[in-house]
Amino acid sequence: MRKLLASGFLLVFLCQGYSQEISNLPSRPIFAVQATTYDYINTQIIPFELEGGLILVGAMYRGENASYILDTGAPSLVMNNSEWKREKPKSFFSGICGAVNVQRLKIKKFIFGLVRHKNVKALETNMSHIERLKKRKIKGLLGKSILCNHETMIDYRQKEITIFKPNQSSQFHRSQKPLDAIPFLMDKHIPVVNIKIGGKEYHFGIDSGAEVNVINKNIAHLIDDELCQNWKTKNLRGIGRNGVNVKSTEVKTVEVHGSEYNNMKFIIADLSVFNGKKKVQLDGLLGYPFLSSGKFSINYKDQSLYVWETYSSPAVSETVTMRD
Repeated sequence: MRKLLASGFLLVFLCQGYSQEISNLPSRPIFAVQATTYDYINTQIIPFELEGGLILVGAMYRGENASYILDTGAPSLVMNNSEWKREKPKSFFSGICGAVNVQRLKIKKFIFGLVRHKNVKALETNMSHIERLKKRKIKGLLGKSILCNHETMIDYRQKEITIFKPNQSSQFHRSQKPLDAIPFLMDKHIPVVNIKIGGKEYHFGIDSGAEVNVINKNIAHLIDDELCQNWKTKNLRGIGRNGVNVKSTEVKTVEVHGSEYNNMKFIIADLSVFNGKKKVQLDGLLGYPFLSSGKFSINYKDQSLYVWETYSSPAVSETVTMRD
């Protein structure tokens, strides 16, 4: 029996150049890992590349240093097999852009900087369409199970990830107090925070693998029209091969733990596949437009999203490519 698994990982806007052959795609090297002075032990800075709104980092598997997408919306390590043609997969994931076949596997050893795992439970699927969209080879996704034992800081302005053990008394937390600590609850593998739009409270997941913020279409009618502007139609693509047309808009003000974020872009999409009959429904996702508005770190042990800096202008100059 095929098992259905709900997942929101990897949401990208459809871009030009989709027909390029996988064999001709560049395999760009990732910069070597650098040491940091934040903490003398168990702290590391890893540079990353930004492709649209996706974070690409280097990780080691079977002696190969390859590119992986950092994706807090994915439940685990997801490996890409572009030649994957199994006729009877044991499972499939269902997400915003439809279902995708996956196969479970166990990886003996996987290294991401100081994060080292043995006997990793992982998933495998064909991600060749994502490689064509991004015009480069991608080995897989780094999800929650890879990151959950370490606090992970993302700095879009410097294009650096800092990894250190989740410990409130670490030298980093003692030397630099965060501007805020946004509490979250775990909805399976997705951290969920409370936000306010127009004074109404909603539950949004934190997802570094989403190039867009998402509002569940089931609650879109609750948001006053005067709070939204610049409506457009876009094409959205996820880890599944099918793209979907969605409405996009700018929300004038979003409040997260008392702080206001202005003119953030959202798309309206169906998130019912995540919710089912749960008491707490997922009302949306906060992806790249939110996370690039400052310097954040995610700590699964403390269940906190720490805010270290906020930016008055976008952290990076790159923009997500979209097709009308």
